Amino acid sequence: MDTTTFKKVIEDVKARTDLASVARRHVELRETGHHLVGRSMKNTDTTPSLVVWPATQTWRDFSSGNAVGGDCFAFLQYATGCTFMEALRELAAPVGIVIPGGGTEQAERELHEVQERRRLADLLTVAARFYCDEMPDSVRWEYWQRGFTDETIDRLSLGFGRPGLWRHLETLGISETDRLATGLFVPFPNGGRADYFQNRLVFPYWCGGRVVYFIGRRSAQSSDAPWDQAKYKKLRGRSEKHGYISPWIQNDHFFGEDDARTDDVLLVCEGIADAISAQQSGFRCISPVTTTFRKQDHDKLVRLTARAKRVVIVNDNEENGAGERGAVETARVLHAAGRDVRIGTIPRPVGVEKIDINDLVRVQGADALRAVVEFAKSLPTFLIDRIPASARGRELGEALKPVAEATGSASPLERAELVAAISTRFDQRREDVESTLSRPPAGTSDGCALPSIVTTGKQQSELIVEATQALTAQNAARIAAADGVVPGAGAMPLLFARGGRVVGLQRECELPRITPLNDTAMFGVLVRSANWFVDRRAEKVASPPPMTTARDLVTFVPPGLSELDAVLTTPVFGRDGTLLNRPGYHASDRLWLHTDSSLGAVEVPSAPTAAQIARARSMLVDELLVDFPLVSESDRAHAVAALLLPFARRLINGCTPLHLVEAPTAGSGKGLLSSAIAIVATGSVITARTLPSDDDEVRKAITAQLLAGGPLVVIDNLSEKRTVDSPALAAALTSEVCPLCQGSCRL
Repeated sequence: MDTTTFKKVIEDVKARTDLASVARRHVELRETGHHLVGRSMKNTDTTPSLVVWPATQTWRDFSSGNAVGGDCFAFLQYATGCTFMEALRELAAPVGIVIPGGGTEQAERELHEVQERRRLADLLTVAARFYCDEMPDSVRWEYWQRGFTDETIDRLSLGFGRPGLWRHLETLGISETDRLATGLFVPFPNGGRADYFQNRLVFPYWCGGRVVYFIGRRSAQSSDAPWDQAKYKKLRGRSEKHGYISPWIQNDHFFGEDDARTDDVLLVCEGIADAISAQQSGFRCISPVTTTFRKQDHDKLVRLTARAKRVVIVNDNEENGAGERGAVETARVLHAAGRDVRIGTIPRPVGVEKIDINDLVRVQGADALRAVVEFAKSLPTFLIDRIPASARGRELGEALKPVAEATGSASPLERAELVAAISTRFDQRREDVESTLSRPPAGTSDGCALPSIVTTGKQQSELIVEATQALTAQNAARIAAADGVVPGAGAMPLLFARGGRVVGLQRECELPRITPLNDTAMFGVLVRSANWFVDRRAEKVASPPPMTTARDLVTFVPPGLSELDAVLTTPVFGRDGTLLNRPGYHASDRLWLHTDSSLGAVEVPSAPTAAQIARARSMLVDELLVDFPLVSESDRAHAVAALLLPFARRLINGCTPLHLVEAPTAGSGKGLLSSAIAIVATGSVITARTLPSDDDEVRKAITAQLLAGGPLVVIDNLSEKRTVDSPALAAALTSEVCPLCQGSCRL
């Protein structure tokens, strides 16, 4: 397990833990607006000073002069005095996540990094409270001028770089080395030091209820020294010149990251002041603190926006167009990932060079921002509106290329609306517009030359043959070029045959899924598999493929598509005894292996030593299963068998048994044992299903599970008072061939 995997375990536990439920075990909470309040567990308070924000899953105890707070782990540590690892294990157990065993040098390094990051974040949080508490009213007035309320200033700990932080941290027992490690001070050769953000407005970045970064802005009291002229100063990280700063002080966070935990509308804007104004107006908002996100941050942006119902980008509206270009760049990243992304435009008054969210809200109020969000446009529509209405011919064709790229994943209704809008705006025939939007860029698909298909005067059977040849050739080339990487959401899926259907393989939330293709999806595949034309007055004119051809290829599986039985996320043994550990498609076993790159190369010796076998056995029996209250050795043997079966299933000709986990009382660990087996077999917890009472519904549920192609099916909450009597389940367990495809696949 590497650091990335360890961080993912922590994030998974946080995502499945409700902070309010954890807090209520230790303190009485009552609801106040959008947050919960209670009395401090550590200090005497006359009014409730402990605040829990369910929306961001964070908390803070304001009774302490340092306003301690954080996430669910920090709360448990604060309430019970336990270590971080003890808190992690306690919170992981109820949500069915097994924490891998430690003890190795690598595990110790990973734990050290996580703990060091959290410890430094605690120091930065103390600094933020000092900057806020010691801020004079004359500086607070500068925040008021920007439209920020006292509640907003105190909640975000907006502050001022007033001298005294060094001494304040010293009185709290923080060593000189740790104080310098924060990057908040500049040491001098003579032994003195200066505050890095001296006389600047200081904006903290909050993440998980802690401050993880700072940025400082010049104020009316800032120095006029040449070295202090920059409008903004970001907290420095470690370098050869600043070796005293911790390597974990890094500019790898967005402003407002906690706000991304929303299933509603999420705003993206340029600046910190804009994000704060949006939050004060009732919106969730994050910011890269520049016009667009760095390329290395794109994956993180896509991950953070996974829950949002819609992402609306509202950048600055300025005469030079920089904000608009940045908004389009960000929108393209999110659109390609399948997000519902819109671009909002702030009306810019005549004669004004630039206007942003902060200007808008400060002058016109929150309703003005709500109007901008309400009328935000989808990326294709926004791109169309940017094209001059006078554009024609080649100019129009070039201008529509990014629109065509953005409409690749649009629904038929959305596409029809865009075609109508373009036709009306530029006085073009709809079929010509449709042809332009359907034409792949530069006559290629994923770098492969596209064949040309003329539809005029041909029988449907001829078109099906040509379409099949083009589709299968392009798909085979794409599978070969994929090098084990499954296309993400919004990209064209890899095609396979499964159970008499055409299915697509695509990543959703980073994991591949098998999904049957419908007519619309097949139409999009055909568009990208060939250049389509009709004969018009002895001239070939671009045209979309016939929808009847797409429907036929969905109904009757095109010959030439490879069979796909399953998608696995961990190496397994194939039917011939070979260990399948290469990512990608394995034709001999008709499976796709999608491995986590953080696992590294899986090396299994062909002739393991006795010590290696003993170590492997101990990992399962003495570490993973040791704490489960298994009654007898036979129960332990069955648990080990359930663990090993997913890896050895293809070596077995015939049926394998169902594994039943039962206990006389609730809370014995039945669900946790199932989760532990699932994590070992797949890398993640399998969503448990209940068994329907109607056998026809059982059959449908089994069919759906088989179609998904996973290695495990978990059935939960079986009643001890009910006899499981399902012919459909019995048939699935005793059939030697898959009931879905009547073939030889074994799941």
